[in-house]
Amino acid sequence: MVEQRAQRGYVTMKLGIRTVAMSAINALVLALTISSARADVPSELDVAAAATQIQAQQIKVLDVREPDEFATGVIPGALLIPLGKVEMRLAELAGFKDQPMYVVCASGGRSAQAIKVLRKHGFTQLINIKGGMNAWRKNKLPVVAP
Repeated sequence: MVEQRAQRGYVTMKLGIRTVAMSAINALVLALTISSARADVPSELDVAAAATQIQAQQIKVLDVREPDEFATGVIPGALLIPLGKVEMRLAELAGFKDQPMYVVCASGGRSAQAIKVLRKHGFTQLINIKGGMNAWRKNKLPVVAP
């Protein structure tokens, strides 16, 4: 009986260590992605990796598409601020200035532009979701109604 409890404790400890290790690896990948970014070239992350990190780490997603595009479906929890209004609505994003934030549009172009605007205003941890919502949908990742 004591041996069984000891074995269960070992398994629990082993699983706990594995969970911590995976979290550390995800954090390292994100940190390396962000730190290797040049100010003029947005860091990119493919949709599968982005989806995993958004879910695991509750990373904020900024959707810079137009309202009619946003109405077709969004990444769960995404905030809509169309590209043309990003500078006017910086106050809504102030709490994310030094936190990871993923930016998405339909294919990646507008989100790259939004990242340049946000970096100009001191945002430091921005990642462009490579391929945008087109790639997100192609990979059958979760989309919800706004």
